[in-house]
Amino acid sequence: NLGMKEATAPFLCLLNNDTILTEGWLSKLLNGLTSYLGAEIIGPYSDGMYPPMFVPSEADLPGGLQEVDTIYAFCILFRRSLINRLGGLDEMFGLGTFEDIDFAERVLRLGGKLVVSGNTFIRHKHHASWESDFKLRMLIARNLKRFQEKWGYGEEFNGGFANRPVFRCHESVIFIISRDAKGFDDYINKIKKEP
Repeated sequence: NLGMKEATAPFLCLLNNDTILTEGWLSKLLNGLTSYLGAEIIGPYSDGMYPPMFVPSEADLPGGLQEVDTIYAFCILFRRSLINRLGGLDEMFGLGTFEDIDFAERVLRLGGKLVVSGNTFIRHKHHASWESDFKLRMLIARNLKRFQEKWGYGEEFNGGFANRPVFRCHESVIFIISRDAKGFDDYINKIKKEP
């Protein structure tokens, strides 16, 4: 958020450090964003992402522009003016997971559109930045609950995680899953202190 506030360019791109870019990716995203009526955020397809941004390979790109109901910020492009209206990513979600889905939700509730460029492919080593799958799953579970509560969604809404395991934040389940995790007690105590 600090970097976005300081930026003066008319367009901003959020890009994860676990991506491999392809030729022309930025110009393709920029062309798509500026040509699709009502588009507020655009992103590419990737072989390391969830639907609706997943394709198995660059050869499987569908072409054109597809309007979607959520977008993931491993790589997104948007106008600077969007930050002026929305105020950036909600820091309640911490270091990752659901801050992008929340951002997309706010865009949709303002009447904006989310678009994926069917001509743009970026390789993404999904979750490569996370040192522990256990910590990542805990964060997903916590932030899913925060997202549901913020927007008034019930537990039937799972943010597109229906086909992926989502662990509930119960110590007994966590202990069984990862009883030998380094720093387990410290991590549980940290989670308990967070709102």
